[in-house]
Amino acid sequence: INAEYMGHFLSVYFFSEMDFYACYLLSSANPNCRDHTYVGFTVNPSRRLRQHNGELKQGAWFTKRYRPWRMMVCVYGFPSRVAALQFEWAWQHPSKSKLLAERRPCFQGRVGHAFLLPAKFAVLHELLVCKPWCHFALTVHMFDRERYDDLLASYGRRRGTPYVPPPMPS
Repeated sequence: INAEYMGHFLSVYFFSEMDFYACYLLSSANPNCRDHTYVGFTVNPSRRLRQHNGELKQGAWFTKRYRPWRMMVCVYGFPSRVAALQFEWAWQHPSKSKLLAERRPCFQGRVGHAFLLPAKFAVLHELLVCKPWCHFALTVHMFDRERYDDLLASYGRRRGTPYVPPPMPS
């Protein structure tokens, strides 16, 4: 997804009077690292994607190796920075999250390695139906419809990955 589109996305959904906290999922666009992911927190997804891709300084060290990155999902609408950071941590560490303990059998061992895209989608689905996040008015924006459809076709039906609602139209 390019920075111009991200800028438009933010101009529609971000208002200076309110706080914007988002968690996002990046997927490597490097053909040698297909499905490698990175989950993060930001207040400005457009700027953060540019940082991860090396266009701006202060990108995460881990993401250097798998450049370029594309944004797959942006989850926003958290009531506070702390709520968003807790969501990010649970998404990054589903096997350690106490909030996901009851839901872990729904995705563990069914979708491959925890750092690959299918597993991140499965964990995202479980987080969205888990307390406390199921009580928040969160919005999930998926940027890559084609990749989403591929994942759903290859992993969703055969391996038991939970259904994730379709992406919002662009």
